[in-house]
Amino acid sequence: MRNRQRGLSIVGLIFGSVVLVFVLLLGMKLFPPYLEFFTAKKHIIQIAQEQRAGTVGDVRKAWQLKTAIDDVSAITDKDLDRGQERFNIFCTPCHDMTGSGKGMVVQRGYRPPPSFHDPRLRAADPGYIFDVITNGFGAMPDYRTQVDARDRWRIVAYVRALQISHAATAADVPGGDPDAANKAAQPAGGGKH
Repeated sequence: MRNRQRGLSIVGLIFGSVVLVFVLLLGMKLFPPYLEFFTAKKHIIQIAQEQRAGTVGDVRKAWQLKTAIDDVSAITDKDLDRGQERFNIFCTPCHDMTGSGKGMVVQRGYRPPPSFHDPRLRAADPGYIFDVITNGFGAMPDYRTQVDARDRWRIVAYVRALQISHAATAADVPGGDPDAANKAAQPAGGGKH
């Protein structure tokens, strides 16, 4: 009588491991969009209950207010630093470091994105910028899977900081001397060359 192997064979162990890794990777890929979907669905239900007799404009405005992350109450220096880091990685190839839309790929012939300093984008709701990062717009691809939702909001906060700094004057610097800053910014010789 032959002895039969009992238990799991090496082939079965490898096959089971491959299936488990596949299921985990699939779950990691699918879970964030489902989480985002159910969060959006929760907000839509809340809006529907609050805006029973509202106009389409009222619903849109309510949606924009609900696009904030539930557990974020303030933006910290660490959030801005993280937003700058993510911006530098994902956004500067097209938008450049200042957000003017003259990044390296634009210099290589791609269509330029709009400048973040354009009045239309300066007035845009933060939820709009978050939506464009999430879903893409025009030639811009979506970054839903590359950048998680919290980091997308940090990028939005950093873009707002870029917009504010771009339009800032020396008088806007806390504790700064506007006259000294203006003199330091002038070229030697009174600016005449």
